[in-house]
Amino acid sequence: TVVDTRMILKNALLYGANKLVVAHNHPSGNPTPSQADREVTRRLAKAAELMDMQLVDHLIIADGRYISLGDEGIL
Repeated sequence: TVVDTRMILKNALLYGANKLVVAHNHPSGNPTPSQADREVTRRLAKAAELMDMQLVDHLIIADGRYISLGDEGIL
C-alpha cells in the first residue's frame, strides 16, 4: 500500500495537530517492520518536522501484538 505523506500531513494540519501517531496493520500476522515501513516512517518524520510537527510514533499491529517504531529507535 502506498502511503501519501501529503494527505497525512494535510489532515493533521486541518485538525491543528502538532504531534502525530500513525498506525497500520500487517494482515500476515507478523508485526515486524519491513524496510518499506522504516523508510515511510523516516520520510513522514522528516516531512512533519518541516511543518513544525512531530511524528511521535508509528505502530504496526498484527495478530493481537504491536511493534512501536519509536521504541525500536527508528524515529
